[in-house]
Amino acid sequence: MTKAASPRVILPATRAPRLGFTLFEVAISLGLVAFGVVSVLMLFPSGLKAQQMARFQIYAAAKAEEMIEQFNGVQTSNPAVDSEGLEMWDQPVSYRAQTCDLESKLSSHRYGIMPLPLELARRIDSDGDEIKDILDQGGYIYFSQPLASTGTEEQGAAQAPPNEAQRMIFAVKGYAQENCIASFPMKNWPYHTPMPSPPLQFGHMADKFLPRRNYTESGYSNYYSWPWMDIDDQNAVNANVRNNAENFCFPWECALGNGDPDIQKVYDWPDTTRPGKHVGYFPYACGRLWERSGFNSSANEFYPTHLTTDATPGSTTTGGDKGEYPSRPSVLRYVACTLWYAHTKNTLHAFGGPIDTPGDPYAAPTCAEEYQWEEVQAFRFLAHAATCLTGWYSYSNAAETEDLSRGVHITAGLVSFNGLPTPAGLITHNLVQYYHERALFLVNRFAAKYPYDWAVPRPLARVTMMDFPLLEADLFSPALPTGLPANPLYNSTNSTGAITIDNSSWAHIFGRTNTDNPQQWRALSPEPIRHVGTSATFPTNPITTPMQVGGYDPTSQFGDIDHFNLTAKFEAAERCRELVFWTADWQSYEDFETLPSAPVDASKYPFASPRCDWHAFNNRVYTQITRQFSDRLWDVQFRDEQLWSYRNPEKSLLYFVDPTNLATGTDMSNSMVLNKPWTDYPDKGTGDQNRKTFNGMYGADRNYNLKLDRGPVPKSVRLRATSVSRFNYYDPRVQAILR
Repeated sequence: MTKAASPRVILPATRAPRLGFTLFEVAISLGLVAFGVVSVLMLFPSGLKAQQMARFQIYAAAKAEEMIEQFNGVQTSNPAVDSEGLEMWDQPVSYRAQTCDLESKLSSHRYGIMPLPLELARRIDSDGDEIKDILDQGGYIYFSQPLASTGTEEQGAAQAPPNEAQRMIFAVKGYAQENCIASFPMKNWPYHTPMPSPPLQFGHMADKFLPRRNYTESGYSNYYSWPWMDIDDQNAVNANVRNNAENFCFPWECALGNGDPDIQKVYDWPDTTRPGKHVGYFPYACGRLWERSGFNSSANEFYPTHLTTDATPGSTTTGGDKGEYPSRPSVLRYVACTLWYAHTKNTLHAFGGPIDTPGDPYAAPTCAEEYQWEEVQAFRFLAHAATCLTGWYSYSNAAETEDLSRGVHITAGLVSFNGLPTPAGLITHNLVQYYHERALFLVNRFAAKYPYDWAVPRPLARVTMMDFPLLEADLFSPALPTGLPANPLYNSTNSTGAITIDNSSWAHIFGRTNTDNPQQWRALSPEPIRHVGTSATFPTNPITTPMQVGGYDPTSQFGDIDHFNLTAKFEAAERCRELVFWTADWQSYEDFETLPSAPVDASKYPFASPRCDWHAFNNRVYTQITRQFSDRLWDVQFRDEQLWSYRNPEKSLLYFVDPTNLATGTDMSNSMVLNKPWTDYPDKGTGDQNRKTFNGMYGADRNYNLKLDRGPVPKSVRLRATSVSRFNYYDPRVQAILR
């Protein structure tokens, strides 16, 4: 029997439940959305600020890298500025503005950083008063010039270039090291010349800073106008007057104080075997164009004449033969002069190599160390003179009585120097080769081994960093004596004694008096300098005796050698300085273009060495008229492509008219210094407006749009600088190009 199935139950249909938010829930949701939107909107300013900061950090990094690249790769020496003076303080080359520190080296119109006006810089606040502290310590706050890189050259620049990067300001923080003296201001050593070579010659104005001409056999010295006299003489207008000869050829190595007057006989000397004739390098090489002046004692001056065959010392006779052409006889006499010099020095000091026969060109010198420079000079002159023979004699020529394979005879007594006859010699091709190799070996060895023996010029083909002496200022010895330099110049009636200038005082030349008490640190070198001698610019001014080991001479320009520390060991942290970058909208100030420049160091002005005023009178070669100090401020040409680190750093942007009463937006393109090749530069000279322009007293077009701008912010408002980046860098003490 089966069980019956359960009955099926069917439920009635029902509606799905309705879903939704209550009003309260909607209010909560809207609040959350609003909070999220507001939060996102609040992030936009921070994001923009972060983006701007990132952009300025890129600017700062690029600028820092550019500055360090320039600092490591460019030099501060300027070819248009004199580098030698009578005393340590006579030239700006040794002053602060020319030192090898980053801010000093790059703060110029050429290298692209310029100091903010001090009044403006002091309105800017920074964290921890860092900007104020830097200014209080004598530092500057800098801005970048309006262009992206170095050199404000308006010819290739847009009239209104983007200047956002100019909002970035920066400073160099940390004290600079005491740097080496890049150029000894009394003698810009080393002097370089090709080797082998004749005695070193310089072009020089014929002024009172040259030694007196002396035509006597006992102390003969002369200098010559070369290669020609003046434009009138060349054009046959006032022919043979030669009244304006500026470039006189002077044998520096024969100068008083350089150690060896016998070199004058190699260069030029009267030949007593042939009255009226001269022998040596200059008569051989320069032939017919040399000249000399006689002296007019009644007029107390020299006046020009030609050297003639029948002229006697001091004669004013003109006409006749003006010397000899280069020829075989004259080159033989030149060789005879060098043989005489070499034998004379060998007799005194016993050279390590033979003179009359070929030997080992690389044999070490045997004479005492302090005389080895004479052996260098002897073979240098011998090699040059003997090589000149190859222009007149063949290696082998059977048709002639002499050639270099058989030998060229130099007869004994071919030349006589006031009773000192020259020796005999036989110059062969092998001997010429030996002289040449020996000369090069000796001079290169000497230059490498004795960097502080200045008796011999350095080889031009071997210019190395080791040729340049390490000099520094002695900060721990008494400064150089006060007062004016000693007067070493020669009076017209006294060929040997030092006397005062007869027509002017030293103050007339130097712009100061004894009561000014000028002082300068003494120079130091790691070892005593031998044969410091004289400079090429002032060969009548011997530099005083160098320091002694372990002490100093109070009358010397050199300090205590024990104070020298350029080569001492140091920690890297001692050479660390810091570049600090900020941003500040300093161009928003109403007076950002009318404020004067930051104070300019006086040594930024390129003034000339003391010299004569040779243009003062016609028909005068030697003059007693000396340029005043104010004249020296005009002597140097203000060439933009040459004065890299001189003049106001804002030079290209400076106004030379007062903009105070000019309307905003005034076109200033014709009132700016720029780089125009004018004859009279607005910032050059002693006039009141020139000095104001040089010092930037009229302001500058600091955004370089060639218009006068005034910002909306009054000068009473203070700005807050925002810190951007910091970079440490190595501060070297010795100037060098690093790659």
